[in-house]
Amino acid sequence: MKTILNVTHEMTLGGVEQFVMNVYRHLNNDYRIIFLCYKENQYYEKEIRETNSKLYFVPPIRKTGVLKFIKNIIKIIKKEKVDIIHIHTFYNSLFPLIAALFTHVPTRIVHSHSNWQTKSIIKKTYNFICKIGINILASDKLACSKEAGKNLFFKNFEIIPNGIETEKFIYNEKSRNIIRKKYNISEKDILIGHVGRLEPVKNHLFILELLPKLLEYNNNYKIMFIGAGQELENIKELAKKNNIEDKIVLVGNQIEAYMFYNAFDLFLFPSIQEGFGMTLIEAQINGLPIIASNFVPKETNESGSIIFLDLEKNKWLETIIGIKIRRINSNYYKNTKYNIKNTVKILKKIYK
Repeated sequence: MKTILNVTHEMTLGGVEQFVMNVYRHLNNDYRIIFLCYKENQYYEKEIRETNSKLYFVPPIRKTGVLKFIKNIIKIIKKEKVDIIHIHTFYNSLFPLIAALFTHVPTRIVHSHSNWQTKSIIKKTYNFICKIGINILASDKLACSKEAGKNLFFKNFEIIPNGIETEKFIYNEKSRNIIRKKYNISEKDILIGHVGRLEPVKNHLFILELLPKLLEYNNNYKIMFIGAGQELENIKELAKKNNIEDKIVLVGNQIEAYMFYNAFDLFLFPSIQEGFGMTLIEAQINGLPIIASNFVPKETNESGSIIFLDLEKNKWLETIIGIKIRRINSNYYKNTKYNIKNTVKILKKIYK
């Protein structure tokens, strides 16, 4: 049985980590899969260990320096006799790649999950150097979208659909009633939803800034954020400043986040940068009306139902107020290429 080493920054409830875990759950009987990340006490650690796998922690480069960092990864590769390394750490993928090269790992996969760009000249220079090394050393180059692939690779990369367990996201009236009752959302309330890390790039404050104007039009609007992160205090502060605290529902990370889509009436996704945006696929399967920013890859619009807008508040307000609140595309999930079974089939060919 071949051994695969998955390398991520962390194993928390982010989109990349959920993708890695979805693949793991469907491949664990065919491969021996182990994990390496740079932070301890991770969300998925318990599940990984309970399913007889291993999760290694390696301190990040900024704490150890480049040489020690590479040596630490080399030790793990040798100890576990790794056949395939699948790296998900963007520009920093170069250093696990070097470790894999030194230990003669034949299949060295780099997977790009982001179209993130920096304005810093120093970081741009660092990223470009890493990019050259990655394109030379990687045996396989994968990306979640065309934009994410162009960002990390010069050419010849393969786009892999970020597969999910589609059946979980089909609209369920019972789950809707349970969630709305638990969080005191009435039938007349119009619940705007967002699922994602509470980080600046996801642009949660933009949604909050829309709410006072929406409430002038209809006092039944409420917002629910699923996720955790550094923007939490800023969200609370802005809600307090605008006196809309009773209209904001913060539920943190949820392992069963798929249930919450049923409670939403409208899904907003105003990201400033986005490698793909898997929650948009999930929201489409659930049949939600969706508005997303023009920074989101258009590949996400598989059902053709997403409305893309520039980040101009008046346009968003007009669109939200004018949108018809109803479930749509109820059979969309049957034909989506983002089913995890499809993704696993593609990855198996690459791993072979």
